[in-house]
Amino acid sequence: MLQYLRLVIAIILSAGFCYADGYAKSRDLVLVIDTSLSMAGYGGKNIMPLVKQSLPKFIEQLDENDSFTLITFSTDVKLYPTVYIKHKSNKDILNKYISMVEASGKWTYTMAMINAAFDKAKQLQMEDPDREQVIIIITDAIDDPPPDARKYHYNIKNIARQYSGSEWFVFFVNLGQIQKDSRLEKIQKEVKESISPYTKVIDAQESVDKIIVKDLKKDIDTMAKIKEIHSRPLYVHPLFIIIMAIVLLIILFMVLRRAAQLKVKGALEYWNNELLEPSIEKANLTAKNSRTITIGSDTHNMIRIHDLAIRAPIMLKAVRKDKIVKCQLLAPENVVQFVNRDAGDILNDGDIFKVNNYTFKYYEG
Repeated sequence: MLQYLRLVIAIILSAGFCYADGYAKSRDLVLVIDTSLSMAGYGGKNIMPLVKQSLPKFIEQLDENDSFTLITFSTDVKLYPTVYIKHKSNKDILNKYISMVEASGKWTYTMAMINAAFDKAKQLQMEDPDREQVIIIITDAIDDPPPDARKYHYNIKNIARQYSGSEWFVFFVNLGQIQKDSRLEKIQKEVKESISPYTKVIDAQESVDKIIVKDLKKDIDTMAKIKEIHSRPLYVHPLFIIIMAIVLLIILFMVLRRAAQLKVKGALEYWNNELLEPSIEKANLTAKNSRTITIGSDTHNMIRIHDLAIRAPIMLKAVRKDKIVKCQLLAPENVVQFVNRDAGDILNDGDIFKVNNYTFKYYEG
């Protein structure tokens, strides 16, 4: 039984593992940086230099064939050319773009930024649906559009109509005081509910370098793994595999249990009917714990009768008859003669039969 259990477990695990890792998708990273004046002096702290120092280290972690699009926003939105990572010189171009960024904008036009970032992600997705789109928005969470665009304050309903159902990775790296300003948390909640479930706010106020350089890449990889698990076919989903394992083990247990019941049971008396006063031998069939029991004159048989005059052995076999385990007698044609009834292969309690020079009596109990 143990070998069957091992086989079932191996099959189930192989079904899951063959899909578990899948393949690593290339990524389209859209990095959005808030360049409003608040980033240069929020609470008396100039955040922008910390961001600019950290981003080259993040860029260094990009994989070959990833793409990187830089977007800056304040009063208006600026899109830099998308760069595909093929060799080191491509990362040098990105670092050049980062070095040019300055926090000098008077306003913070969040609505225009969200639309620009999501438009770019959608464009990249349409160009190659097999790639993962990752949007990283680094901001201090202040939504303050220019006077001529005040009616275009951030509104998730207007955005959701265009991008609802997307599965991009959206990270809001918050550089503001998240405890005092819950607006970014609200935006994150709305984006997660209306656009992409893979949305997260990261509080980077206290450790900008650590978040951007060390944690951000890990967060992206973790979210990619979560999405990969969610997108697996049902037959390789961990919960489905567990349920199927339980079901298969139950079925296997029932099959093995049913097979275990197919054992020859009872007892068999036998004697040499050519002798005047033969000695009666008795074999405990149940104790042999076997589905088949052979009777013959050589040592290969479970019941050996050395003077039994028979060329080929006869066999007792456990079979299921009308849901009841019975004992079947198998023998070459015309070898067996029943004494107490007509011929038949299923033995009943008290049946007596002859096999050449020996007589046998079968007991069910």
